[in-house]
Amino acid sequence: MVFTMIGSRKAPDDVVEWFVSIAEALLAAGHIGRSGLCPEGIDASLTRAVINELNADREPSAELYIAWNGFDGWRDGDLNGTVISAKKLPCYEKAVELAKSVHPNWGAVKAGGKLLHSRNPFQVLGSDLASPSDVVLLWAPIAGDSITGGTRTAYELAKNSSIPIYNAKVPGEVEGYLSAIGIDIPRHRDEPKEDLEI
Repeated sequence: MVFTMIGSRKAPDDVVEWFVSIAEALLAAGHIGRSGLCPEGIDASLTRAVINELNADREPSAELYIAWNGFDGWRDGDLNGTVISAKKLPCYEKAVELAKSVHPNWGAVKAGGKLLHSRNPFQVLGSDLASPSDVVLLWAPIAGDSITGGTRTAYELAKNSSIPIYNAKVPGEVEGYLSAIGIDIPRHRDEPKEDLEI
């Protein structure tokens, strides 16, 4: 199975930690993980799981797409070949067109943003843009029949490709999927902090 793990950089810490555990379980079971290599949020969950697997002398199957070589210090081929520079792929121009086709206001996006959005098609369709993921696991705020933020590009492409999407922002959605595939990783929510009177 190929899973895509993406989402907001503003995901709560407990969700990020939960997604690290989910990614570790899926990678350990021999599944292939795909994501963008953002330094924080949900994308970072898969990156951390890949690093944990490598540190345990296991070879995870993952595709971590960076927008350009050197993005956040990462280079094509890093982490035992799991880091892939989107701009170096032969079908990069097609990825740009796909990103442009689902973005609501492409003309207003700055050059760096266009590079980031243009790596998103690979996260859900693979390095050849013809090998769709089997499932997308994410956390992102909902807006109408879509989501907000940069993850929206990948979300819309997954939706257009009929890839099942499970959003942890919706109570029970990811838990239900994990249960259906026989994985039991409980979500531990951060407890709200109480104001103490002194």
